[in-house]
Amino acid sequence: MRFFGLFVILLGFQAWADDFTRQLHSDDLNAVMLGEQVHYTYEVDAKTPLPIGVSWLFVTDGKGKLSFAAARRLADELSHKGWHVVMVSPSWMTSSPAVTSAQSQNNENIATDPIQPWQSVKTASIAFPDARAQLQSFLPQLVDLSRDKAGFRMFIAEGMAASLLLALGQDLNTPIPDALTIVSPFWPEATVNDTLPELSAQYPAPVLDVAYSSSNNWSRATNIARLIQANVQIKMHYRQRQLPRLVGRQAADWLSGEIVGWTRSLGW
Repeated sequence: MRFFGLFVILLGFQAWADDFTRQLHSDDLNAVMLGEQVHYTYEVDAKTPLPIGVSWLFVTDGKGKLSFAAARRLADELSHKGWHVVMVSPSWMTSSPAVTSAQSQNNENIATDPIQPWQSVKTASIAFPDARAQLQSFLPQLVDLSRDKAGFRMFIAEGMAASLLLALGQDLNTPIPDALTIVSPFWPEATVNDTLPELSAQYPAPVLDVAYSSSNNWSRATNIARLIQANVQIKMHYRQRQLPRLVGRQAADWLSGEIVGWTRSLGW
């Protein structure tokens, strides 16, 4: 049964990865290798004479604020403000390393569906150390694809991907952006989730922390703690925004406004 559950997980992620190949022309996609698997990015050029820089937008599997459709809308909005946007397929989370015997004993407790930012579930479909290692290998390749682009660098991520980026903030071998936007960060494991306030306060770049009232219990559980830790540790250029329940185009437009307003306050 646990193998069937893992198969369902992979199918779920593959369906969202296929949004890139199904809805976008293959000539417009960039292939990035992670292990033996191919993952895709889609770039939206800046539509201003003097671009601000590059933002990597980590698409969420499902219907979150950074789902495929919402991410395309956000990318378009940011491109009109001067950002070259790289949309990143969520399929990289399935490129897990070989499962060890110890890990296989835990597979019976693995959730059989991708975790959505509004869902409150008990377990993740991939172990946190494995997901962290995957992103650690993936980020240098993503950044290298845009090495010819001048300007600032910004990562934008939601949910579990956002928590992984925070966890890599102190890794000297991982590219650190000039700014990080996190949307409802969480990890569905208490021991990991409880570290997010400290990780966000210690992140070595400015952080825009966007919290939605429609986020799941895991994310809401650390909202206040993230703000408190940032204040206690006197983190420079940290801003938390509590936004109402928004969906679709309205959510993308609002998020775009928050990002643009925040980066302008940084002098960009």
